[in-house]
Amino acid sequence: MLPTAAPPRFIRIPALTLITLLSAAPTPAAAQEKEQADITIGWATSDIARTSIWWTAAGKATNRAADLGLDAAFGSTSTRRTRDIFGRLGRLWLVNLPIAALTEGAAHDSGHFARLGESGIHSGRRQIQQWPWPVPIAISVEFIGLQEETELPLSEGLAVLGGGEQAAHVTKQQIADDIFSRHDADYFQWILLTYASFDEPIYAWTDLQGSIGGQPGDFRQYAAVLTFLAPDPSLEIEERHTTRLQRDAWWNLADYALWQGVARLVHYVATGERRTVTSTLRIGGLRFVPSGYATLGSNGPERGVNVRVLSSSFLTRVNVRQTTTPADRSRWGTGIDVRSRAPERLLPEFAVDVWQEPDAGGGARVEAGGRRAVRLLGHPLEIAVRAGYKTSGYLADAPARAGLLIGFTATSPF
Repeated sequence: MLPTAAPPRFIRIPALTLITLLSAAPTPAAAQEKEQADITIGWATSDIARTSIWWTAAGKATNRAADLGLDAAFGSTSTRRTRDIFGRLGRLWLVNLPIAALTEGAAHDSGHFARLGESGIHSGRRQIQQWPWPVPIAISVEFIGLQEETELPLSEGLAVLGGGEQAAHVTKQQIADDIFSRHDADYFQWILLTYASFDEPIYAWTDLQGSIGGQPGDFRQYAAVLTFLAPDPSLEIEERHTTRLQRDAWWNLADYALWQGVARLVHYVATGERRTVTSTLRIGGLRFVPSGYATLGSNGPERGVNVRVLSSSFLTRVNVRQTTTPADRSRWGTGIDVRSRAPERLLPEFAVDVWQEPDAGGGARVEAGGRRAVRLLGHPLEIAVRAGYKTSGYLADAPARAGLLIGFTATSPF
């Protein structure tokens, strides 16, 4: 059990969001006449999925408003003159990246609170310790209030500690699905995807090396809880968990979408084009986007592969994942998610997941729905609805309990 003390007490869980703007050769992309951002709002029974949608929408809306304001004040250019390139770089560093840092950090922290809420604890707050100016890095701390008689089992504490990275993972998948479901994407979508993608590896390396300072963050606490949940806890086992988490973090860099995002940012700075056509890898007539990932699962470290396959009508995402339990057992899961890329027609969408539970048995999730482009008061709108059911067990984008899963979104240019 987690230690208790006189009420109120607080567990501090630092959360780090950080990006390094890396050099990359801009990739050719066709400029689009429109500069609007596609903003998605919605609701879902899953706290992690719902708050990821909300914070992403808030970040996009804030960034779009900032762009409009800066354009009105200083003008909008798409030229390659040196002064314009430096102007865009300054806006990116001082405005766009800080907005992305705050957006992704809020989504990350909401993941902790979502998993805590599943344990029946709904009191908590977050405090930003480092604002992303002048360097676009945001560091926050979550304060979780527990009464004296409240005890949180270690297994549930593992889920709470992992909830932040699970939310970052869900945010990344939502944004990537949105990007590759459409013909083009705006530059800020790529920024958000890049921040969410770098969340796990940068946080893991800095925290596990003790370079954040102050109290241990999510990863060091997660390694410690994994050790105490092991059959025979020892310093050697904790060191093994720490090494594994550091090594797993590299897997997040094996992501085609991430590096396309970095290249798109360089392309935006160099050309001023805010919307660019999305590109994929091709083998013959097959278009696909592969990515690896690692995250802090509720039952142990999770590693997986997502492959998105694109056709004219559908985006199909296939997932295979492995979880290592505190007892060093491997548990596997797989899933498929099919989403429409042709909302002008009402096409079926569905998702199926199956997985092994840590002790015995398995779990499953089934969802179905559809997506349709409509006009509301003359304004284009894309409506998507899904409903389904999952058994009890861990999925990064769903509650641990068994129950109905319902969600809907509305997407519109702004």
